[in-house]
Amino acid sequence: MILAGSRSGSTLVQIAAFRQGGGTICQIDPIALHTHETTVEAVAAWATEALRERPVLVHGSASPTDVQRTQEQLGADKAGALVGSALSELGAMLASLLSVANIVVAGGRGLRCSICSIKQPCNLAHEVAKPALRRETLTLT
Repeated sequence: MILAGSRSGSTLVQIAAFRQGGGTICQIDPIALHTHETTVEAVAAWATEALRERPVLVHGSASPTDVQRTQEQLGADKAGALVGSALSELGAMLASLLSVANIVVAGGRGLRCSICSIKQPCNLAHEVAKPALRRETLTLT
C-alpha cells in the first residue's frame, strides 16, 4: 500500500511507472471530498478489496493544470488540507487492518502522518511495517 501526497513532477512519473508495472491506482479528488461525492471510508473499502489482487497506490497528485483548477475552486490551503487529511486518515484506517502489512507514505508538504505519530508535516518517504510500526527512510526511484 502506497500513499503519495506530493504534487511534484517526479511523483507523477513514479505514479505512471507504478501503473505500467501493474499496480492499481486511486487518485484522491479534493473537490469530490469537499462535495462528499467520495469519502475516506469509501476509498479505504476500495483499497482493501483491491489489495487482494495487487499492490495499490492512493495519491493526491495531479497535473499542474488540474491542481490550479482545483485551487481556484477550493483555495490552495483547503485543497491541500483535504488531500492531506484524507491520506492521513486512510493510512490510519489501513494500518489497523490485518490484511495490510506495509504502508509506504511518500511525502507531501501538508501530509500529516498519523500512522507513525509524526506530529509535523511529513516531508519524508518512509515505511511503516506492522506489527512493530517501525520507521525507515526510503528513496523512491
